[in-house]
Amino acid sequence: MNPTRLIWLFCLLFTTAQAEVKIGYVDMKILLDQSPQIIASRKQLEAEFRQRHENLQAEEEKLRQQEEQLQTDGPFMSERERARLELDIRMRKRQIKRDREDFIEEMNYRRNEALQKLEKDIESAARRLAREQGFDLLLSSPVIYASARIDITRAVLKKLQDEFQQKNTPPVEKASQP
Repeated sequence: MNPTRLIWLFCLLFTTAQAEVKIGYVDMKILLDQSPQIIASRKQLEAEFRQRHENLQAEEEKLRQQEEQLQTDGPFMSERERARLELDIRMRKRQIKRDREDFIEEMNYRRNEALQKLEKDIESAARRLAREQGFDLLLSSPVIYASARIDITRAVLKKLQDEFQQKNTPPVEKASQP
């Protein structure tokens, strides 16, 4: 069902039932940008792909140097040396292109995989908070308008931060009594 129709249906039910209904709104974009789980996932992916990225940059630098060598030394090289250097440059360009495409594809796959899991975690935290605080309806972006009065994004973000800290803080061991 269309979200707009759902809202209108809810408003109709709300006016006819004349019961107090608690509605909340969550801006998923803010949560997907600022939650500690997302930030940690980004850092982990950066670390995971850093070496490959650096290797790719090094290969691109070698290519740049070869092209510069061809530009400066090419007129003074024998036909055979120049042809060999041109072949090396073409082969290196192809390999770099393939490596870059593989790198981007794998990084995007891993990012999407992590994002899907984290979206579920964020939705679950929002759902738990809504239940804890007695919300009858919780909407997420995109919506046309949501007043600050019903926006609980910061509360969900706080819940995510607390859960992240609990999960990543080692338990304190109690000292043994002699």
